Amino acid sequence: MLVAGFSLLIKGKSLSKIIRELTKGEGIEYAFGGIFNLIVGLLIVAVHNLWQMPLYVLLITIIGWITVIKGVAHLLLPDKQLDKMIKPFDNKNYFVACGLVFVLIGLYFLYTWWTVVA
Repeated sequence: MLVAGFSLLIKGKSLSKIIRELTKGEGIEYAFGGIFNLIVGLLIVAVHNLWQMPLYVLLITIIGWITVIKGVAHLLLPDKQLDKMIKPFDNKNYFVACGLVFVLIGLYFLYTWWTVVA
């Protein structure tokens, strides 16, 4: 999460361009946007479906379910609907904001892991 956040902060503009190029090929979008997200989300939910505190336990479950919903949406929604949903996120500010959120969540996970293990 921490690495993904820093990647979004550092390469936000180029990632936006890469995503636009990838979404031109429908097979790649179907595979990565739908199947990959669905499998990863289902794995997280199958292993870690705990709706309880502490916060880091709850965050992992929420991330898993969001990933499942994203995968299902990519697989079932028509392309025009997906384009409408993706368009507002096609700017550098979105990637910077997501990067900051990912960095904060990653730092929280790292801090929590460090205090639980140590």
